[in-house]
Amino acid sequence: MLIRANHLICNTYWIIIMSNKTKILVLGAGYGGVYTFKHLHKHFKNNPNIALKLVSKTNYFVSTPFLHEVATGNIDPEHVAEPLRKIFPGTEEFELAEVKSISLKDKKVSTGAGALSYDYLVMALGAETNYRNTKGAREHTLTLKTLEDAIKLKNHFIATFDQAANLTNENEIKKKLRFVVIGGGATGVELATEMSDFFYDSLGPYYTKKFVEHIEIILVHAGDDLLPNFSRSIRLSSKKVLRKKKIEIKFGLQVTEVRPGSLVLNNSKVIEASTIIWTAGVTPSSVSIEPALEREKGRIVVNQFFQIPHHPEVFVLGDQAAFRNVGESMALPMLAQVAHKQADGVSLNLIRTIEGKLPVPYTYKHLGDLVSLGEWVAAGELFGFKIFGHLAWFFWRGVYLSKLLSPTKKVKVFFDWTLNLFSPRDISAIE
Repeated sequence: MLIRANHLICNTYWIIIMSNKTKILVLGAGYGGVYTFKHLHKHFKNNPNIALKLVSKTNYFVSTPFLHEVATGNIDPEHVAEPLRKIFPGTEEFELAEVKSISLKDKKVSTGAGALSYDYLVMALGAETNYRNTKGAREHTLTLKTLEDAIKLKNHFIATFDQAANLTNENEIKKKLRFVVIGGGATGVELATEMSDFFYDSLGPYYTKKFVEHIEIILVHAGDDLLPNFSRSIRLSSKKVLRKKKIEIKFGLQVTEVRPGSLVLNNSKVIEASTIIWTAGVTPSSVSIEPALEREKGRIVVNQFFQIPHHPEVFVLGDQAAFRNVGESMALPMLAQVAHKQADGVSLNLIRTIEGKLPVPYTYKHLGDLVSLGEWVAAGELFGFKIFGHLAWFFWRGVYLSKLLSPTKKVKVFFDWTLNLFSPRDISAIE
């Protein structure tokens, strides 16, 4: 009761004190939300007429491209989680709450801590795991979408090896040490390759050779090739790396059902495995919005300024937005780098709107794609050039290291990487 009363007092205070100010709400602390808030905070921090508030269900920003390394002991989870109050020192305008619903008509956002009103709204609530209506997938698979998911996966991997070591039946050991990753996009490929390094190089030396020989990593992909965003030569080279890392790839197969300890494929084959990980795509945030909006594959259709038609005070970006460049038929992909870059356009147009200027059309320029393939290997296509191997690996790390917001976190992640080049990864299971 005391906690609820405190929330009520805080929200009442917000309403009274901010009633004469222009209220801006930014929803979500992913790349889109945090970078938009960063630009707005920098521009309006000395403006007494602006009340800027960030709403997030976590009190930190996490760089999601590092999650597969957190899940396999290569990076300390605390080193990729950046507290929002440290990122934006001096601001008290942060609401730790989950967004429940949005009323565009009333200009209100309902959260677990109460209702918040706004004059301008930025929606950057990201995406959720897309289970594609597969029976049992939500209940019986692990995912890699949040920092909590990555920590859970690492602990699960370590516990699974310990449990298998106590078994005597060879078939039970094989099932326990069979790991299935569903989805052959970048997330699935990056996770599978890091799992191989973690299992064979870090965990493996503490078990017998015969025990290690029972390890199986299977990557199931519905398409006919991995990494569809890359060119054929990159895909071929990537497959060679996966096979060298003892990863079995099953192409052209869809998972029709997931059961406790097994999955069923569309060719009726059943794979028994104690660990099944779902990385087969995402779907936009399912938060309730009234009135109903025009959507495209679940994403909110916006104009070239990121505004919702008929609601110019509301801006949407990142995974939630079906945004397309002028003259292009396809909406931009649901990628971290897209949300990161779109934050520039959203913040610029919101600032211009508040200052009585016309918004300007935004054009996204894709710089290229990068994918990590485990220790010392990565692939990339940048500015029309293809890179593969050690050079791409260093480039991948440099690019994503630069996207961490605080210098302290950059140093800590760099230290993790450097240390792990000369010593095994961390294999402690800590909740």
